[in-house]
Amino acid sequence: MWGRDRVGHFLSSQGDLYKFIHDQTLRLANQGATPGEIADRLQLPAPLRTEFSARGYYGTLKHNSRAVYQFYFGWYDGNPAHLDPLPRAAAARRYVELAGGAEAMRLKAAAALDLGEYRWAAELLNHLVFFDPSDRQAREMLAGAYEQMGYQAESGTWRDSYLSGAKELREGVTEGLSMEKNMVGVLYHTGTGHFLDALATRLDYDAAGSSHHQLLLEILDDNQRFLVEIRNGVMRYRTVAEPEPSPESVPYLGLSRKLFIQLALRQVALGDLVSGDNLRVEGSMVDLVAFFRLFEPSNGDFAIVEP
Repeated sequence: MWGRDRVGHFLSSQGDLYKFIHDQTLRLANQGATPGEIADRLQLPAPLRTEFSARGYYGTLKHNSRAVYQFYFGWYDGNPAHLDPLPRAAAARRYVELAGGAEAMRLKAAAALDLGEYRWAAELLNHLVFFDPSDRQAREMLAGAYEQMGYQAESGTWRDSYLSGAKELREGVTEGLSMEKNMVGVLYHTGTGHFLDALATRLDYDAAGSSHHQLLLEILDDNQRFLVEIRNGVMRYRTVAEPEPSPESVPYLGLSRKLFIQLALRQVALGDLVSGDNLRVEGSMVDLVAFFRLFEPSNGDFAIVEP
């Protein structure tokens, strides 16, 4: 964009857009409106509504107003029924029973589809799919509802979500979406501390139980040493100065950053590695193997519209 006046107008309208979303979300929230109610009630003023750069081609007014609400108040909307709701599959079973069975709910959803009430149809059919994921008729009907909602969505990200849901219902979960598997080259250039932070989020606390594990980790090519500890289902680490002696009975693992990442991502097995310039092991190999087995493998192949 060129020209002082055009640039100034663009920046001004963008500022007004975000200020409007922020202030009006809080106005309605302070009147007791919930995030869903705010999202349905908010409409941009006419001058902003006709501004090309303020249209919801990427974000949406409904989406961003909910984000403002959550920033200030968190996810809870104040309704006690939403404080500890049933899991989706358990709720779905009860809703299907309430509707008089799966066939009765399918008929009600079909009527909603015929009337173009795609949001309501999706709500009904979502319960049916969570009640019985093998119900091919319900899956196809829900995919059709999502498809129509996707065609009507102005936002590209909303359209992608609707059409991705429809694709999963018809074809199943797409495999090979693990971010770590597809971004190994990036991870090789990630600081070891940042990588350890990410690794901590994969700790299986059930498997860790009440056990206490320690590991002295040295990244040989970076000359970095970390004392990694698992306790109370939590993984922590701290840097260790080079002269500091290794704690007694704590296994030691020295290796290159690349090899450590491959090991943490389970691309290589510790038992298959041979000591050498790129790998040094002291202490119990059994303890080291047990330590790394506490971390779940990365997996991005999960369902988004079914149990």
